[in-house]
Amino acid sequence: LGTKIRNPRDVQYEVVVEEGGEVLDTVEYQRVFYYCYPGAVITVIGRRFKVLTVDDPPLGYLPGGKPDGRERKVNVEPFHGSYTTSPLKSTKVTVLRSIREANGVRLCTVNVKKRVYGLKKTFPTGEEERSELTLPSWEFDTQD
Repeated sequence: LGTKIRNPRDVQYEVVVEEGGEVLDTVEYQRVFYYCYPGAVITVIGRRFKVLTVDDPPLGYLPGGKPDGRERKVNVEPFHGSYTTSPLKSTKVTVLRSIREANGVRLCTVNVKKRVYGLKKTFPTGEEERSELTLPSWEFDTQD
């Protein structure tokens, strides 16, 4: 179809243990706010960690800016609690323009905006606790 989606894979976040500075992993920009949002419990190399902070994305990078070469970090600490976390997220798709219609299918250029707006803790008892987060959205346009 010739339609491509921009993918800012050139911006990476290092997952770093706050005390001691051990680098555990790297996460691509488009995944970092879904998996490493503040308060998230993540598993890396078979060990559980709680996310403390996440550096902001590159200035001007949302959408379509350029990376600035600065290292970005997700700071974590060991986690020994019993609950798990999952993101509360939304996706908004906006049609920017129609490209053409083929075989009854309308091809369009669209803008996609994804956002994590909160987190859900789930305890072994089945009890859930929700809280709000204020994080940048990840936005991109398809390109024809």
